[in-house]
Amino acid sequence: MGVRVSVGFRTSQLLFACLLAGSVLGACVDESRPAPPSPNPGTTQAPAPTAVATPVPVATAATPTQQQVTPRPALPTATPPPTAEELAIEELAGILAWYPEERGWAVRTKAFEILLYLMLLDPELGQLVAGLPWIQDKISGRDDHFLEGVRAASSGDIALLRWVLSSLWVRDGLPEEELRFFHFLVRTDEASRDVVEALSDFVPQVSSAPPTLRSQALAAIQLIGRRNMNNLVALTQAPWFRDGLSVSEVAFITTLPGACYDTPYFYEALLDEFYSQSTTVTLDRAGDVTIWVFQNTPFPQDEPLMERIAAAARAAESFFQRRFPTDHIILLVSDPTGPGFPTGGWHFGPYMQLPRRDGEVPNVAHETAHYYFRSRPFWLAEGAANYFEYHVVAEEDPVARRAEVEDRATSCLGNTGAENIRHYQLLSRNAISIGGSNCEYYLGEHFLLRAGDVMGTSALAAALQELFPPSRGVRLRDGDEEEEIYKTFLKHLPEGKEEAFTTLYRELHGGFEGFEVPPEPDDHGDSPARSTPLSVGERAEGHLDYSYDNDYFSILLDGGAKYEVIFEHAVGTSRLALFDGAKLIVGFETEARVFDRYIVAPKTGTYHFAVQNFGGEPAPYSLLVRVVPPAEDDHGDSLGSATEVTLGEKMVGVLHDSTDFDYFRFPTKPYGVYTIDVEHRDRQVFRVRLLKEDGESYETYVLGEFEFLDATSISFKTTLGGGEHYIVVDGAQEKGVSYSLTVTVGEELDPE
Repeated sequence: MGVRVSVGFRTSQLLFACLLAGSVLGACVDESRPAPPSPNPGTTQAPAPTAVATPVPVATAATPTQQQVTPRPALPTATPPPTAEELAIEELAGILAWYPEERGWAVRTKAFEILLYLMLLDPELGQLVAGLPWIQDKISGRDDHFLEGVRAASSGDIALLRWVLSSLWVRDGLPEEELRFFHFLVRTDEASRDVVEALSDFVPQVSSAPPTLRSQALAAIQLIGRRNMNNLVALTQAPWFRDGLSVSEVAFITTLPGACYDTPYFYEALLDEFYSQSTTVTLDRAGDVTIWVFQNTPFPQDEPLMERIAAAARAAESFFQRRFPTDHIILLVSDPTGPGFPTGGWHFGPYMQLPRRDGEVPNVAHETAHYYFRSRPFWLAEGAANYFEYHVVAEEDPVARRAEVEDRATSCLGNTGAENIRHYQLLSRNAISIGGSNCEYYLGEHFLLRAGDVMGTSALAAALQELFPPSRGVRLRDGDEEEEIYKTFLKHLPEGKEEAFTTLYRELHGGFEGFEVPPEPDDHGDSPARSTPLSVGERAEGHLDYSYDNDYFSILLDGGAKYEVIFEHAVGTSRLALFDGAKLIVGFETEARVFDRYIVAPKTGTYHFAVQNFGGEPAPYSLLVRVVPPAEDDHGDSLGSATEVTLGEKMVGVLHDSTDFDYFRFPTKPYGVYTIDVEHRDRQVFRVRLLKEDGESYETYVLGEFEFLDATSISFKTTLGGGEHYIVVDGAQEKGVSYSLTVTVGEELDPE
């Protein structure tokens, strides 16, 4: 469209602009207005007379009743020069087609204020933004978001900002995924001009890719940069990235965020060199679907990997009676050529990642199924993917597999002291060491096998289809999620099967809060709002009245103080949990080890203990919380009193008894490889935990399963993601357990 040129303002335009900009009304002058009227009120201005010669008047005396009035000539009015603000307003009015005829100023006022700010800050920048066709023509609330981003970015490199704004892809208008990418690009303070220019050029290069793939590639770039800018710099410097991108390379970029975050050596290898295969298959419901496979080494000859993916996708459509969820399937294969390469399988949403083991790529059908099973809970999503792989696609003998799964599920419960799926979930969630042995995979698969026996394969598939819709929407709370699962299975049961399924569900799953109607009255409230007050040193007695009873107690704890928690209970499915608001602090399980009985309150405040039953029989319990007197200590008992570790220096400590905790903290750089060496006397029992940056969640166990150790030292190597990390030494089974630990940092990924 053409630009409307305005020579001057109408009065209403100028008054509005002045008010909008916050100017003083008197400073706004419209030279098109007529001269001011005569200062004599009630008189009519006479027309200007024709100039003629006038004789010099003779002075005469005025009579008392008559006075001669001689009008004074009007003084010329001085017009001040326009201010920079007025000039900017006038220029914007000449550019913007929507100013000010249209109404809707709730949006337009904000937009105009930002544009005026940009004009005053840098006229070239303001003209560039106001002249964008989609800003110039009209304005909307979504465009406000864009303008706010420009204003925020204008505090940085304005020349670079102007360069990005002049790009063709910005001038053509920004769909939602490009608008997010634009904000990321102009607010990336750590990136050099070369990186920003390379990324700006990236946008039009992905335009030839399918829309979903294009959106995922733009999102992948942002995720890489937010996690670590060095990784994004390395990507933009890769020769294949600089040379222009094919659709296959766009698909490859979507696989990089997981590798750069978890396995930096794998990421570095992929940037140096990767291999690809692709094919397009036609599915009955989804139509044409493109399959891409990428790997860091050459592919074996005649490997039927893509055929296996296609077969799994066809089987999934047949099983679910629903179209495959995407028109492109992407697999990244890790072929380990050294340490630091991924060895497990993952599904990251847009793509799946699998390792190569002994020349083969396992679990293709499992990860392909995750294009359907992409939401929680973990036991059901992973159990369903296992069920699909081993009992629908069935590349192995399903009868032998069923026997193996039943054995593994039984072992998982027996080895952890869990009674059912829900109890196992709580044990796992609260950092009880259960070995990371894929138990939830087996427990979920076992549940679905038994459920299929009751309801039939078709009804089972229909229930799973409803539980995993194409768009999940708002995620449910954990308890609500489990209730939804139970009710969905009930909905799809054949007639006459409800009693059999409910019995099975109670046995294998354990139920959820509300699964059974509680008796009235309950001895203690079942929520923090209905909790029973408890004092330090006071013993509380209670009774778990039904299989999913929760009894809450509120207690005031002092920050930094150490407490012993004595919890005595009679059923294996009960546990004690300590909450700070909705946040779980610690869980005290059945057969609690002595060193699990001590806590240090993070801060002073009211906490809640919850005595919880997960599907077990009614049973009594008691709870006592008492202060542990402070004692002289070599290292602090909490995050706030942690000893600072000097990298490379040996830290010596003593666990005085089972109540002692020794906390250490040390800073880490992104993707640094750290080694933790622990030395101790032979056959001493204690534990060493590595905590993440929040100081609460577990990174890993350094020193294992609390067993007697034959060796007198252990060396643990891991890659950390930056920020402060913490080491906690505790769990002494005797007095005076001495140890030393040394933290050293090795090589780091440095794309520069």
